[in-house]
Amino acid sequence: MTDISSLSSDLSSPDAEVRRAAAERLASLEADARPAAVPLVRCCGDADERVREWAAAALEQMGPPDV
Repeated sequence: MTDISSLSSDLSSPDAEVRRAAAERLASLEADARPAAVPLVRCCGDADERVREWAAAALEQMGPPDV
C-alpha cells in the first residue's frame, strides 16, 4: 500500500531528486493519486525540469476529476 500523504510531503522536499521520485510514483498510481493533486499542481512550477514533467504526467494520469 502506498502512503499518498507521505508522497505528497516528499513533493515539498528541498531535494529535487526526492520531489521527482515522489511525482513519478504518484504518476504510476493514476486516479489513486488524486489526494495529491494540489501539491502536484504546485510542482508544475518547480525549478527542476524533471520534477515539472513528472508532476504534469501524474496529473494527466489521474484523468478528469469526478463530477
